[in-house]
Amino acid sequence: MERVGDRPSTEPGDVPFELAPPNDAAIIVPVKINGHGPFKFVLDTGATFTCIDQKLVDQLKLPEWRGQFGIGVLQLPTANSLQVFRDVSAEIGRLSRRFPPGMKVDVAFETTSVVSESIREVVTTLAQAIALVVLVMFLFLQNWRTTLIPAITIPVALIGTFAFVGGGSRVNQDVPPYTKAVGNPMHLYGLNSVGLQRAGVSPDIKLALKRAYRLVFNSDLTVGQGVQRARVELPAVPEVEHFLKFIEGSQRGVLV
Repeated sequence: MERVGDRPSTEPGDVPFELAPPNDAAIIVPVKINGHGPFKFVLDTGATFTCIDQKLVDQLKLPEWRGQFGIGVLQLPTANSLQVFRDVSAEIGRLSRRFPPGMKVDVAFETTSVVSESIREVVTTLAQAIALVVLVMFLFLQNWRTTLIPAITIPVALIGTFAFVGGGSRVNQDVPPYTKAVGNPMHLYGLNSVGLQRAGVSPDIKLALKRAYRLVFNSDLTVGQGVQRARVELPAVPEVEHFLKFIEGSQRGVLV
């Protein structure tokens, strides 16, 4: 048998093995490692290769790896990573109640904690900003009752996915997804091509977004007519649909 790091042998040959109890659902294969052994490894139907030789396990000082296997969960491009993590965690909790004694599940790696912390920081910053605005209004008005009305109606504008907003610009209306907005007063200046390229958006989708932008903002049609025209003429891709739904659902109106 070969040593670790050697080129694999291309000559066919018989490999001695034995069936693993209790149901012969796996095979036990002897393996030599750097001339030592052979050590017993189990190859099961899930292509998991596990060492069952206790001497080797003790020598490697990795007893915690014995009898374990990993399952990777990949989300779809349009999926919400936080929702996926919540659903997977709920499913693990449901399945854990039926595990045999001694079996448990641990999450080895997940990326949603960073997203959750970022959202928490955004909410905290927004709350602090609103509190400062209310405080400044009170300092000028010197009356809590007079301050209450403008405090309740603090304008909040939405900024769409992959939208670019120029520094120092005053955002008084919603900024559609995938666009660039600059100036005081602020206006749209086409698609955010750099942001779309960095996000790995395909050329076909960028072309569809560009056509949708032209129909809605650079045509003789009204915004509503442009949205309806885009739904008829353009392919039904998620990015275009998100662009059109954002415009339709805007409460404050979108920039033009």
